[in-house]
Amino acid sequence: MSRFFARSIGVLVGLALLALPLASPGSRNGALAQDVPQLLVYHQITNYPDATGSLGYPVLSGDGTTGVFTNAPGSGDPATPNRIFTIKADGSGMTEVDSYTTLCYCSSLVDISNDGSVVVSTEGVQVRIADGSGARELLRLASGEITSLVITGNSQTVYFLVRRDTSTSDNAILLPRGIWAIDADGENLRQVIDASDVAGALSLPVDQTGCCFHGDGHPLDASDDGSRIVFAAFAGTGEHFFSADGNGGNIVKLGGDMQYAMRVAISGDGALAAYDGTPSGATLNEVAVLPAGGGTPHVLTTMPYSGFDEPFQLSQTGARLLISSNGLLVDTATGDSVLLGVSINGVGGNHEAVLTDGLPRGTMDANAQTFLYVMRTVRCADCPNRQEQLATLALDPIDLGDAPFITDTSIEPPTIALDHGSEATVVATVDADGQVLGVGFAAMLDGAVDPNVSAGLLLFDDGTNGDSTAGDGIYTNSAITHAFVVARDDDTGPRVVRIAAEVEGADGRRHATAVDIGTLVVDDGAAGV
Repeated sequence: MSRFFARSIGVLVGLALLALPLASPGSRNGALAQDVPQLLVYHQITNYPDATGSLGYPVLSGDGTTGVFTNAPGSGDPATPNRIFTIKADGSGMTEVDSYTTLCYCSSLVDISNDGSVVVSTEGVQVRIADGSGARELLRLASGEITSLVITGNSQTVYFLVRRDTSTSDNAILLPRGIWAIDADGENLRQVIDASDVAGALSLPVDQTGCCFHGDGHPLDASDDGSRIVFAAFAGTGEHFFSADGNGGNIVKLGGDMQYAMRVAISGDGALAAYDGTPSGATLNEVAVLPAGGGTPHVLTTMPYSGFDEPFQLSQTGARLLISSNGLLVDTATGDSVLLGVSINGVGGNHEAVLTDGLPRGTMDANAQTFLYVMRTVRCADCPNRQEQLATLALDPIDLGDAPFITDTSIEPPTIALDHGSEATVVATVDADGQVLGVGFAAMLDGAVDPNVSAGLLLFDDGTNGDSTAGDGIYTNSAITHAFVVARDDDTGPRVVRIAAEVEGADGRRHATAVDIGTLVVDDGAAGV
């Protein structure tokens, strides 16, 4: 029997052995969520040597086959240009598709078409494209005012945001601040949204739109066919989110007034918009969705500042919203969320591991099934500070590849008492080709790791902590308990139980598997169960 077939059948058997009910991570009642993934598989797909530098903000194509990323020092020196690469999701076929001397000391922003065949980039001055005809410049500005750039999924149109009034480099065409578009062949340069459009939508005089349109975060997105765009702009006393037709018509305001308009997204079909911003007078960000043509926002979650440079993306139908770097995949209808990254203690976390806390700089395919992200992103004075690498996450894949194989999972009893009232034992069998770096347990509540239920606990295969036989591939911990690390008025109810394992192959690349095995209930009367 082939390794592929054995692993595939084994995963199905392993999942069939899970006797506990699977709860939605956003749910407190343990109700079954039919489309919540049970299996998450992670692969390191690059192995760049140290001192390569940042890989920027990679983007995964809509079909999930191809990623684009940068090695962009922004030096302005022809000897060290900004370089743009594509790579297949399995780590093969890495290709340099563009390379250019920067006209400012800036790194590059990139985007990619749905089929992965067309790439666009900018360092703030040039708009460039790379496709089957090679790499070329579409436009050059007189100054570095481009702060956001996207290509439509069908690869026909490039939209970009010009922060302050400027012109083309030859001064032949003025480019007032706003949203601009150019066809992928370099023709039909046009402004689709200007300051007067924003002023009109808010019933303000144009002189209250300030010097700058918007310059931070991810303030621009477009539907696959370019029929609808969403963007952020300053006016009056704050910042605002808007939606408009791809030609600039039918502009509408999305949501309330913001102190900070962080990120905006639109579904591939153009029907749903999402935004992440800090409302006026608030201390928490508000993440909401609403019809792209306007309507009442549905607030999915509020959270502290979460990194405005991180990607923010809706799936093609708008059914799922990815919030990076928090690593939350949110059901936009219910608000339930899946946590895509939970690290294992002692394995390296965001310093070294492929299994990270959250999903740094993560983007996803159109169906929210495959994700591309950056690992080893954390830097500090006393840390290993390993070279950044690219990694992928797949939800419920058939083939685990080099990732570890987790089966025969259990947690008994399925109920524990509050505040050290009782304990449970968790067991999992791990089969791996590479070196097992760690096996961990996490209990998740409302899309986050619950610190009150043995957070970060390791499982052991060394004859300790309830493990019966050392070295047999069966990992155990018998000390799963509840403690009030964080005070809550009512801390009873179900938690989703996740078991994860990370390995390192002979080539130094890391792989990991995480399995959500069911629920563990915390009960105020469970002592002695």
